[in-house]
Amino acid sequence: MILCLSLPQVEHWETMFLYNKQREAGTPVIIDSLTGVYSKREYNSSSQSCELTAMSEDEISQVTTADGYHRRTTLVNKQLPGPTIVVWKGAQVAVTVRNKLIQEGVAIHWHGITQHNTPWMDGVGSVSQCPISPGESFTYRFTASEGGTHWWHAHLGTFRTDGLYGALIVLENDTSSRPPLPVFHQEFVMLLHDWQREDSLDTYLRVEWEATRFSHGYGDTNTCRKRLTQADGTDLGPVHFTSGLINGKGRSYDDNDNAENRFVPLEKFNVDGNMTYRFRVISAAMMFPFRVSVDQHELTLIATDGDRILEQTAESFIINTGERYDFYITTDQTPGNYWIRSDTIELYAENMPVNRQHPY
Repeated sequence: MILCLSLPQVEHWETMFLYNKQREAGTPVIIDSLTGVYSKREYNSSSQSCELTAMSEDEISQVTTADGYHRRTTLVNKQLPGPTIVVWKGAQVAVTVRNKLIQEGVAIHWHGITQHNTPWMDGVGSVSQCPISPGESFTYRFTASEGGTHWWHAHLGTFRTDGLYGALIVLENDTSSRPPLPVFHQEFVMLLHDWQREDSLDTYLRVEWEATRFSHGYGDTNTCRKRLTQADGTDLGPVHFTSGLINGKGRSYDDNDNAENRFVPLEKFNVDGNMTYRFRVISAAMMFPFRVSVDQHELTLIATDGDRILEQTAESFIINTGERYDFYITTDQTPGNYWIRSDTIELYAENMPVNRQHPY
């Protein structure tokens, strides 16, 4: 079996923008903090002023909201996260990547796939291949040799944490040698991301310059970021948590743990009662581990990093950057809405735990 895919373009994109497809131009989108009404800022040539115009449901559906702030990203197909690729184990995969960036080269890594006899297709820029230059394209060809939950992502510069990633699911035909799994009514993919308000190159440079203490703003003389630690007191890292995304949707929280954009949409998974659902969870985070749980539901873990494991039941699990976990739940509780939570394990201030139990 040969599966040929074309990822039409890698390009910069702006969150909270509405783009005019004919003119390839965009206008900022604003969400009213009191009413949740979406408006676009448009220029009125008669009055020579910028005015707010209400948006249609179709226009709203075209906006990449992320956490509700305007931010430059790097995306495939204008999607955050990028498209999910689903193939059968053993399939010959061909993916054409087109670079429409202005000045940077890119490379795509197929995380979880062992490149037997195709090491030059591993997608590590300047190591296994020359980066794909602006305006050029490159076709990756490899065998989907490992079944399970994997992912693809940029492997050059800071593009991955700017949104250049997506899921790679390799289905398996023969599972007879493994304990049988329940019949799943449906499967869901969850990509987790700790999202910064600035683009990742700026974050990287602040770390390089040892200037992360001033991440509230270099001109802010009243506030200085405190040391960031884990629950056991060890350093967690130099970058503080701002927003968490599930499948490209989330909300920003201030230092007092208050949602700053409460009308920004969150990811939803619609389920029926008394059914069993599989979740494939992938961490595309820059730095933070997440503790994942589902309110009032027990999780049954069945795989990690693409490999089946003996089933383990748990209230939650912790996932780090690059890791994948598969679990299933049975929807045997009273019909209603239940939060899926991704908590950081950060401490802040005077050893006070951060209540980062933000539901998505």
